[in-house]
Amino acid sequence: MRCLVALLFVGLLFQACSAKKTDHSLHGDWMVMLDSLDRGEKENWYYSQRLEGVEIKLPGSLNQNGTGDDIHVNTQWVGEILDSAWYFEEKYAKYRQPGHIKIPFWLQPNKRYVGIAWYQKEFEISKEDTVKPFKLFLERPHWQTKVWIDSTFVGEQNSLATPHEFLIPPLSWGKHVLTIRIDNRLDVIDPGHSAHSLSDNTQTNWHGMVGEIRLTPSTKTRIDNVRIYPSFSRKSLNISVKIEDEVGNNTTLATKVYDGNQKEILKNMRTVKPGWTGYQLDFGEVRPWDEFDPYLYTLELVLENEGKKDTQKLKFGFRDVERSGRQILVNDRPVFLRGTLDCAIFPNTGYPPTDVGSWKEIFTTVKNYGLNHVRYHSWCPPRAAFSAADELGVYLQVEASVWANTKTTTIGDGKPIDEWIFKEAGSILETYGHHPSFLLMAYGNEPGGKNQVAYLEDFVSHFQKVDSTKLYTGGAGWPFVSNMDYYNHFAARIQRWGEGLNSIINSQPPQSVFDYDEIIQSVDMPYVSHEIGQWCVYPNFGEIEKYTGELQPNNYRIFQETLEEAGLINLDSQYVMASGKLQALCYKADIEAALRTKEMAGFQLLGLQDFPGQGTAIIGVIDPFWEEKPYINAGQFRTFCDTTVLLARFPTFVYSSDETLEVAVEVAHFGRQPIKKDMLKWNIRDKQGNLLASNEKSVVDIDLGNAQLLDSVQWGLNEINQPAQLRLTASLGRIQNSWDFWVYPAGAEEKDQTRVVSNLDRETLQYLEKGGKVLWSISKNDWPDSLGGEVGLGFSSIFWNTSYTSGQEPHTLGILCDPDHPAFSLFPTEYHSNWQWWDPIKNGTAINLSYFSHDIEPIVRIIDDWNENRNLALLFEVKVGEGKLLISGIDFLVEDLGLSLKQLLMSLKEYIRSEEFQPIVEVELDDFL
Repeated sequence: MRCLVALLFVGLLFQACSAKKTDHSLHGDWMVMLDSLDRGEKENWYYSQRLEGVEIKLPGSLNQNGTGDDIHVNTQWVGEILDSAWYFEEKYAKYRQPGHIKIPFWLQPNKRYVGIAWYQKEFEISKEDTVKPFKLFLERPHWQTKVWIDSTFVGEQNSLATPHEFLIPPLSWGKHVLTIRIDNRLDVIDPGHSAHSLSDNTQTNWHGMVGEIRLTPSTKTRIDNVRIYPSFSRKSLNISVKIEDEVGNNTTLATKVYDGNQKEILKNMRTVKPGWTGYQLDFGEVRPWDEFDPYLYTLELVLENEGKKDTQKLKFGFRDVERSGRQILVNDRPVFLRGTLDCAIFPNTGYPPTDVGSWKEIFTTVKNYGLNHVRYHSWCPPRAAFSAADELGVYLQVEASVWANTKTTTIGDGKPIDEWIFKEAGSILETYGHHPSFLLMAYGNEPGGKNQVAYLEDFVSHFQKVDSTKLYTGGAGWPFVSNMDYYNHFAARIQRWGEGLNSIINSQPPQSVFDYDEIIQSVDMPYVSHEIGQWCVYPNFGEIEKYTGELQPNNYRIFQETLEEAGLINLDSQYVMASGKLQALCYKADIEAALRTKEMAGFQLLGLQDFPGQGTAIIGVIDPFWEEKPYINAGQFRTFCDTTVLLARFPTFVYSSDETLEVAVEVAHFGRQPIKKDMLKWNIRDKQGNLLASNEKSVVDIDLGNAQLLDSVQWGLNEINQPAQLRLTASLGRIQNSWDFWVYPAGAEEKDQTRVVSNLDRETLQYLEKGGKVLWSISKNDWPDSLGGEVGLGFSSIFWNTSYTSGQEPHTLGILCDPDHPAFSLFPTEYHSNWQWWDPIKNGTAINLSYFSHDIEPIVRIIDDWNENRNLALLFEVKVGEGKLLISGIDFLVEDLGLSLKQLLMSLKEYIRSEEFQPIVEVELDDFL
């Protein structure tokens, strides 16, 4: 068997009578042996000097090393599969065949292993190191570890969020064997099989060790723990240091603080004893840390005894966070949290990066899209993420690795998870608490358990006392806990889970007057809305080639293949663009509603990035690799999501020319400081860019806050004598935002009586056969499910995805059309859904074209759910005998036609009368009998 490569420890260099500490990396070759039957401890595998396993490279995962089980139909996943269709439906049969397995519910690992594995590495101790203890540092093992040196048991740990560190007594000169048993099962400790800390939905329940793996020679007098609590308002730094001292007397602790230029600004010397030592350092003037000026200081601690030194350095920022009424204040300045969720999506590794550079790239993208906040949904990132957020000025909400809301795990019911959560949260605060970016903390996500409120009250109360430099909530999503610092809740958004077509965006005619004042005023604490958005876009199959690592986008491949089987693969890029424009419109509506709400403290998007798990939720305006999509860029997104955003309260987006446009223009401003004076400008232009109206006004004293009125746009629409799509654009200095609205001429009369029918009776068919022209306006209540009636048609795009929401409506992703088609000569449109389509779609039904000819090219397509990829239409034309038939899934025969329905009907009648109405595809009369 191949011999392990030994690590040779270099001797310590002695300078000025002080020992220089050197870390010894354990990166490289390891042996691993799988223990699926849990025999290792009983059979004393740690006694073995040579595990009978395979050689792998660490840091890394078993999957990255090609070790583990192949994926098969009976793979036991860690994660909830709400739609089990893949296991039994015929359409998935070919994806269940051995050697050709493709799963639709999340990214598919090349290999997978859940259970126990033993990792072993040989190393060598030099003669100089024999008198020293060592620290073993495992930055991010996954996840429960037990450690042996030779046959001596060292200890065990089970944190999912923080490094596993072990103190190892002095070792003899020569070779030794380090053996680590890792278990990633959810048995004794069950954080919840959908917790993003370990779910196959997201980063996967990987197996291995990543980040730093090292042995560090220590000293008998050493710094065991450091906790710091900076305060900008008090210009002070409280420090608690835990000292381990096996020598005894004459131990000194030097404390130095350096500014951002590494200039020493303060020095303190004191004699210390074993145990905890606490003291306060006071400063004159200090520079605060926040999103606008993420200024960092460095604390250096040097513990010395008998010439031996132990040194620790920590970067920190002077930052206060507190609640004041319904506001969150950072350094006494109101903050509006514009957040996204990080759901641990790392497609090319299956685990998070541990280098600062990778996290800087992520946070740079976050800030480019106008956000200042990231919530870590049921997990905690590695140290590098905090360091990167510190440097770039991003506020973080961290959670204790848990989503305890399943049949197997809840909170407050006396299960082992109850105690573990307190331990995990404490370890997170102890390890990362000095980072100024660490602003907020929750137990985890959406808890279950009949005693959850009492449990979370204890959680909040406990950690408020442990570390007062953070704000605490109970659970993200719910419940209300009276002693929380802020409420992270799901009510304030335009579509809530389970609302379907009854949500604000799908049931209420389009307008931007509404806000969430009533919700916000119902609680006397800061309110941060939970997981707003969740708006889907059609999958971009061009992203498949980006997956070059250990997770395969076989879900995307299934969707691509079924689209091809439907004969629609040529439309894939158009589907992405059209559905993407609707998705962006939905996000704009969601975010602006939050910014219109006075005293609201913030929102958390789900999410800026796609979520390729939980049935595949393609809800991001950027892809899983944090890269831009083709239909919206960061600058466009920032027009409605940024430090300062202009807002317009439209009572409707569709007008008649005999009305007056009256729109309040407001601003939500949360900049570095109030705006003392600036120029507000607004203009209205048509689609050709012609200026129709404009105004400018000097505004002064814009404070920090939401929904501040700046001006009122009032403009008579009587000069609009042709159907028009117009745009109101407002600007404040370099800040700009815009909104489309539509004006239709009042009192337009129809020129003839085009035949419009709700069904094709024999008389109508005879009329068609003789060369007549007919508009068939289908009543959605009469259209069979087999022909498309089962499709839940709504204005918005799909919420989260239909697989994980048990088929929640809507089932579609908007429309796709040619805006230059003559059918739209009197109905201005783009190629995608916009607000003027709300009424037609509200009164519409999908028509499944598989019932008709495959040669039909719809005038208006409906973009279907990627899980179905049906060929759906809202409007198309055919020849019937000598006649011409325009078939509309929009019901124009309802009693009360809104302005958009009337205008579209007028446009379609104009088209039917014209010479351009020349259907090509002929269908048989029998098709309608």
